[in-house]
Amino acid sequence: MSAILTPSSHVVHFHWAELSPVPGCPIMLFNVSGEATLAEMHTHTYLEIALVVSGKGTYRTSVEEFPVMRGDLFLLGPQDCHSYSHQEDMVVYNLLLQDQSVLQRHLTLLQEPSLSYFFDLEPRLRNRDRFKRHLRLTEEQMSAFTAVLDQMACELHEQDTRFQEMLNLLLEQFLILLCRTCNLTFGASENQLFIFAKSLRFIEDNLANPITCEQLARQAGMNTKTFYRYFKDTTGTAPIDYVIQLRLARARELLRSTDLPIKRIAAQCGFSDCSYFSQRFRRLYRLSPRQCRQAK
Repeated sequence: MSAILTPSSHVVHFHWAELSPVPGCPIMLFNVSGEATLAEMHTHTYLEIALVVSGKGTYRTSVEEFPVMRGDLFLLGPQDCHSYSHQEDMVVYNLLLQDQSVLQRHLTLLQEPSLSYFFDLEPRLRNRDRFKRHLRLTEEQMSAFTAVLDQMACELHEQDTRFQEMLNLLLEQFLILLCRTCNLTFGASENQLFIFAKSLRFIEDNLANPITCEQLARQAGMNTKTFYRYFKDTTGTAPIDYVIQLRLARARELLRSTDLPIKRIAAQCGFSDCSYFSQRFRRLYRLSPRQCRQAK
């Protein structure tokens, strides 16, 4: 697996094309162990679901580090800076999804609060809550998850007729297991967080549309003042500022991955005024949308 080292930040960046994936296949699985779990800080352009199947080690972010062990299951999103250290017989299954579009076939499932929690909320709370809200599987749950991942690995290896369709079916099975596990682990005790996770999913799915704090509060079943306070306490950001940051992040992703006109990208990300979009983009990323595209 090749990488590009950025000397100024000493962070390795992995891109989907560098994985030498099966041509045209947006789902990959890598089983890695020991130092191969990457001791260098790195990011990637794809979604990664990591399951520690044996041993233990330390999971590091840009600001914190946390112990991990057999049974830990968590999401690593695009641009999340991370690495592992102090690996002791550690083996990790990495399920890689090229981008969010891989999950769109399973949109009904993703609207479940439990999956919103896994994909949206827990990663955002990870540093603040010191990795206490991630999933830790029982042995029975481990067996179920690893069985699905092993089937995926077999499909990728054999590449029999319509293997990509089989991979999508196995991904759906994986998501159903994930949904059940999140409900068992958190559903009863953290119902309010689940409701909040649903609000975050709503924002993700409606970035191109007008979104108000009042609208989000109604959906969460709270009055606007209570929702605003809860949202800011949980994310560290006011609701509308959060929406704008998410829109800008989506725009940056489209600038890097497509050749769509900047004005069209702005509109797709909820900015009706292209000048305002450019102003907010430059303020956040210290470069213009055009410069971001040229640097990809």
